[in-house]
Amino acid sequence: MMKQTMELRWFFEQPPFAVGDFFSQDLTPQQRVEYHFGGASEGTAIRLLGPDTIQQTSLRGDIAGVLHWDDASGQAEVWNRWEGPLDSLQPPHNELLESNGWLKITRLQHVRLFGISDNHLTEYSLAVDRLQSGCLFLMNLLQVRNRDYWNIAIKAFGTPDQLMYNLRMTADRLFQQLPKQGGFSVDNSYGYPHWLRRFQ
Repeated sequence: MMKQTMELRWFFEQPPFAVGDFFSQDLTPQQRVEYHFGGASEGTAIRLLGPDTIQQTSLRGDIAGVLHWDDASGQAEVWNRWEGPLDSLQPPHNELLESNGWLKITRLQHVRLFGISDNHLTEYSLAVDRLQSGCLFLMNLLQVRNRDYWNIAIKAFGTPDQLMYNLRMTADRLFQQLPKQGGFSVDNSYGYPHWLRRFQ
């Protein structure tokens, strides 16, 4: 099934703020091990999500652009995302993946969910299912080759004509609260495929 999102994402070598400042300590962060294919093009990400699921995302470069706030800016990108079963009875061994261009990433993810309806932004529990229009606010700790990296993402979902509005409304609210001079610059704002090239 194909899904489309519009995303702002920033990468950091140090966390831009304390997790507890913006994410509930009562919720256990989501953790998983992924394998990202390093040989994909700049606008394509291919990753294995567990032993039996593959995901491909492709960048649409014809829309979105740079968004600005008083002390921040970021590159808004539109991604088409497909996810489905891995067509193999026996998934490849981890060591084989790593020796053939796949990069192992251990991800620890903190999530907040916002819904948008009638021009109102409302935060929901992550247990809410089938929210049709809104945004995810994500903080990811990424462990790669014994080093830690962080990314912050605002990911809008909904119909294509809602994406920019949802992204902008959520980001405007968050940047009223996020730390000033927090390093949210267009210089470190890009998608996973661009960031992964540093490991090639």
